[in-house]
Parts: sequence; structure tokens; C-alpha cells
Amino acid sequence: MKMISKKIVAGGLAALLLGGTIAASTVPAAADSGSTIAAGILGATAGAMFGAAAASAAPPPPPVVYAPGPRCWMERRPVLDPYGYVVGYRPARVCE
Repeated sequence: MKMISKKIVAGGLAALLLGGTIAASTVPAAADSGSTIAAGILGATAGAMFGAAAASAAPPPPPVVYAPGPRCWMERRPVLDPYGYVVGYRPARVCE
């Protein structure tokens, strides 16, 4: 099943459990019966577990790929006068 349909099924199941808890708790309270309270606690716990499972079903992030930076170095480049003659050199950064 796809991720969305899994979430829908889990959410529906959680809603069903919470609805059953509410329906079970509408029975008139009696001092001698603790089963209604136990059913309510069990239903709320199960609903919280299914809700947390549905909410945390996100896919993992993509892997991080580190690319090496450009390879750079310093070179001496000639400095030319207006007539095209070399009058000196200056440093220049060269990268691939």
C-alpha cells in the first residue's frame, strides 16, 4: 500500500477506537464496576499509539552528497604595456 493509504487506514482505526471509547463511556457510572474506566483508558492509549504511528511514518531524508570544491592555485601572469611588451608579473588565482 502507498504511504497515504496507510495513514488513512491508521487514522480511521484510531478514530474508530476513540469513538468506541466515547460510546463505552456513556454507560451510567456505577461504584462497583471499573470496567468502563479500564475500557476508556485502554481505548485512549490505543488511539494515542495508532495516532503517533500514523504521524511518524515520514520517509527518511535523502542522503547528503558532498562534492569537492574546485581545485585552485596561484600562477604568475604577465603584465603587458600598451605596446604588448612584458613589463612584469602579477599573481593570479586559477581554478578548474
